[in-house]
Amino acid sequence: EAVHKDMKDSDCPLVFWDYCVERRARINNLTARDLFQLHGSNAHTAVLAEEGDISNLCQFGFYEWCYFRDHGQKFPFNKEVLGRVLGPARGEGNEMAQ
Repeated sequence: EAVHKDMKDSDCPLVFWDYCVERRARINNLTARDLFQLHGSNAHTAVLAEEGDISNLCQFGFYEWCYFRDHGQKFPFNKEVLGRVLGPARGEGNEMAQ
């Protein structure tokens, strides 16, 4: 339901459905549920015994417009380019990198 809503609200091309599912799965794992087995916690904390950070998912909506730096050019000339957010980057930059 939530993935379908995100895809419809953002008017995202269907090719990016997997990015939307991955983002929703992260949100679901980091959000507390009313399950007896979780004891009022969330799945991430129950499995890894550490609190998860959801702030990198809340900064932008799915497929929202944003500016990013084009690293193809060197320091004084790198420019900001308009693009879309597909979700947090894994293996690039810090935890807040999109």
